Amino acid sequence: TPCRLLEKTLRLTYPERLAKALETAGGGGLAKLLPKDTGALFPFEDKDHPLHVQAEGLREMVSLTRRAAAAEVEEYVARELSDLPGDFPSADRARILVASMVYEGRESFSHVLGILGRYLATLRSALEVGEDAEEAAADAIALVWRGGPHFLIMVMDK
Repeated sequence: TPCRLLEKTLRLTYPERLAKALETAGGGGLAKLLPKDTGALFPFEDKDHPLHVQAEGLREMVSLTRRAAAAEVEEYVARELSDLPGDFPSADRARILVASMVYEGRESFSHVLGILGRYLATLRSALEVGEDAEEAAADAIALVWRGGPHFLIMVMDK
């Protein structure tokens, strides 16, 4: 069906490029089925969130404009994310790390991969603590890309 084909195509492309291609090819009716808001959202953006300060600090460090050294990010994680409040600090640490990296790489898939690769050692050590951390990482990707499931699928695949 056209809807199923559109869904599969969304997994492989950027929605704005697909919309333009559909309009050019006379598929304007299908273009109306595309999601309207596909932008990334930073789950810790709310200043009232209890982890906002730590997450915002990390997000700024891994941003494409700052590109902090891996050792600097590792030190920040050890200093600021080692004693988080709550029942699941390891999961929260993983959620902050992954959400910050994926959000900052939101411009393109290669940006996401570049950021994840730059801080891979820190990310791996945060995820090796158990299933809670791995689930939190997957949750973080879903939170960042809740408006764009095609990116969610692409990032989770990697």
